[in-house]
Amino acid sequence: MNIDNNNLYQNYKGYIIKPNTLELINGKWNLEISIEKYFGSGFTVKQYNAANQFNSYEEAIEACIKFGKEIIDGKINGLEPPEKDI
Repeated sequence: MNIDNNNLYQNYKGYIIKPNTLELINGKWNLEISIEKYFGSGFTVKQYNAANQFNSYEEAIEACIKFGKEIIDGKINGLEPPEKDI
């Protein structure tokens, strides 16, 4: 995992997974990410989230990265990574 301008991100199979986790009112952390794919001079971005909640920031970040990898690997029905807009 890399740190870029205080944002965590993970390069994976040509995509960039960015956790966007936020602390909720109940003190737990949500599961929200964006996945980016760069194509020459352009890129596409898709946002994803799930109802999961975590007790710590660290747990949420770990889950976000895992969630992104599962989307990219096609392991979550109905969710696909971003592709080049035609």
